[in-house]
Amino acid sequence: MIIEKAEKEDLHKILDLQYLAYQSEAKLFNNSNIPPLKQTLSDLKNEYQKGLILKALDENNVIIGSVRAYSDNGTVYIGKLMVHPEKQRQGIGTKLLLEIEKAYPGQRYELFTSTKSKKNIMLYEQLGYKIFDEKQITNELRFVYLEKCKTGNRDCWRKNREMAVYEFDGEKYKQASKHQKEWGNNLISQLHLCGNEVVLDLGCGDGVLSEQIAKLVPQGKVIGIDASYGMLQTAKKLECDNLSFVQIDINDMDFSDEFDIIFSNAALHWVLNHSLLLNHSFRALKQGGSIHWNFAGDGTCAAFYDVVRMKMRDKQYAPYFNGFIWPWFMPSKEQYKALIEPVGFSKIEIVEENKDRYFSDTGEMIKWIDQPSIVPFIKCIPDNMKESFRREVIQLMVEKTKQKDGTCFETFRRINVTAIK
Repeated sequence: MIIEKAEKEDLHKILDLQYLAYQSEAKLFNNSNIPPLKQTLSDLKNEYQKGLILKALDENNVIIGSVRAYSDNGTVYIGKLMVHPEKQRQGIGTKLLLEIEKAYPGQRYELFTSTKSKKNIMLYEQLGYKIFDEKQITNELRFVYLEKCKTGNRDCWRKNREMAVYEFDGEKYKQASKHQKEWGNNLISQLHLCGNEVVLDLGCGDGVLSEQIAKLVPQGKVIGIDASYGMLQTAKKLECDNLSFVQIDINDMDFSDEFDIIFSNAALHWVLNHSLLLNHSFRALKQGGSIHWNFAGDGTCAAFYDVVRMKMRDKQYAPYFNGFIWPWFMPSKEQYKALIEPVGFSKIEIVEENKDRYFSDTGEMIKWIDQPSIVPFIKCIPDNMKESFRREVIQLMVEKTKQKDGTCFETFRRINVTAIK
């Protein structure tokens, strides 16, 4: 697939694709008169003159995707991101969005979509966009507006990043993270260590996995970093000669040619800007060093997402989530491939895993809800409403997930990433 600037002679084909791609939106509203289906070729020519239109071509030079944008006073307004219905879920939309951002470096990006377009909202949030406004357009149509700030705009990015940092209870997490430890042990078994490696553990949490790695590198050392003071208070109890922990936000790490391995388990879905993460990690590795990461992917926690989004819309809670930044980045394999390929790594391997889980009982699931899942949402609620919000979420989760044998089912999809500098 090739992405390049569209020419004037492409516009009628792009408009044909637009009419096809937006049929799914029309079905959402049971209305074939939505704006994208009413746009004329003359309208599109005006947009062409105003800004930039990109096209995605398949191996036969057929246009299978497109996106357009224009810049005004430091903000890039992005619109009409579309992919042929038969070519969706292949990472094409992600690549188009990233390419249009590259065309306007160092600016603020803004786009919008319908509140009913849940897949679009999820994609944008996974790529670092944050909801900042909603507007009622007609009785049936309501738009949600999202923004993204490039790393060059430090004030804007810092504001978003700080809103995405949460505090956790390391001791409670230690008791509630059985499945995370299972995934981590499997990842450690794939490291093939010699014993003298210098290892960085990103999002080390309670430090249990960092300690296990330190035992495997007696002539090396392990540094665990985490943004949570509560997590590190627990982790620091495990420190020894070749194991130390430092409170650092992953977004702020500034290492250069220091590590043989950068390890991370069940943490990086809390990092919203993976372009920044990948570039910082590449810089931190020694030549020949490697990353070994496992984090949540597309399709994770379907039941919890449904429940918490429903509670966020409740009249009593909705005002407290105005401008809320969705706390997780959970990409598909194709989306992550589009992010990592430009960085410079070699031997990139990205594997999707289905790790759907039956919690042994409601008690085990509630521990997982409390630490860490509900933390970003509870943070927004006034103290006198926190317990009612928690109780209602738990009640709905039990109703939604409990099986006849007393277990509780939730979806867990993982992304495993390995690559060499």
